[in-house]
Amino acid sequence: MLSFSLLTDANILQDPLDTKLFPGVGSNVKVHDGFRNAHALTAPKILAEVKSLVASKGAKSVTVIGHSLGGALAELDALYLSLNLPAGTSIRARTYGTPRVGNEAFATLLDSKIRDLKRINNRRDLIPIVPGRFLNFAHGEGEVHILGPGKAVSCSGADNSVDSQCQIKTVPTIFDGDIIDHLGPYEGIYIGTIYCS
Repeated sequence: MLSFSLLTDANILQDPLDTKLFPGVGSNVKVHDGFRNAHALTAPKILAEVKSLVASKGAKSVTVIGHSLGGALAELDALYLSLNLPAGTSIRARTYGTPRVGNEAFATLLDSKIRDLKRINNRRDLIPIVPGRFLNFAHGEGEVHILGPGKAVSCSGADNSVDSQCQIKTVPTIFDGDIIDHLGPYEGIYIGTIYCS
């Protein structure tokens, strides 16, 4: 039996964002259908909880974090929160081993709304290069590529395909990747059940 995340990841069609959840976003902004549908299942509840916490704590900033599918959902949540929280709320996103979430219009919109986004990729992890750019998927800015213990580079631009130290040049195809690198280490932390005892 396939897990929910595998079924979600496999649904790679692109659809526009739901304007009820993402007010004012044009139909040219398209995202992975599986990620979009998974996000819609929890978005209203997450927004209600975040609004409650922001109000009760007087918070002026919100941070979203996720790995893999969770990273894709964190990118969608960051955009969603930026459109639905009071103006002036600072949104920060940190994602690890995140696949491409949407088309270039989505990546551009995310970059314009979330100024503090870091996508951390580990060594030869193949997940950040899927779905492929040939399917009209794109990453935005903010890539940090871990090259090894204590060594990482910030990659300029969006989906940097020029710098030999960035993800696309390190892992040009899924056959050049290593799925074990998807699990870490990220700043010394491994993610995944194979590392649990």
